[in-house]
Amino acid sequence: MTRVQDACRQIDITLAEIEAKVQPLPRAWLTWRPSADVWSILDILCHMEEFVPYWTGQILAIIHHPDQEWGRTHADPARLEALADTDRRELSDVLASIHNSVASMRDRLLSLSNEMLEITARSRNPRWETKPASFILDHLLVQHVANHSAQIQRNIDQLVSQTTENR
Repeated sequence: MTRVQDACRQIDITLAEIEAKVQPLPRAWLTWRPSADVWSILDILCHMEEFVPYWTGQILAIIHHPDQEWGRTHADPARLEALADTDRRELSDVLASIHNSVASMRDRLLSLSNEMLEITARSRNPRWETKPASFILDHLLVQHVANHSAQIQRNIDQLVSQTTENR
């Protein structure tokens, strides 16, 4: 199994877990924010919808243009736009879009060899310096999806706790 195949499998598993968590939730739970600076479940999902194609493109950019910097800051306009008006989005539409993004990722990356993923380029983010394309695959796709799955679960756990305390 190649690294890309393994990454796709891991993302598929995590995405299925996320769907199982969020599909039965009432709409109010999807839009609830634990605090002003914490994302709602829909915020998280809309962020995932945006970052999967973004980081997929960055993997390919490193491989095809290792002399150019890759990445972005948290203030990237496309990233921020993905988080605008998430409360108006429908869960089914966002989940379908994430699935389409993951399918596109798979189509675009499956032809990459493990050796190609070791091509390096310098990041715009000084924290990451020079990294191989595999760093994006492993950390900014696979681990990023897993981290947001855990964040979704924390939101759910906090809501369950509040609901239980208010009884």
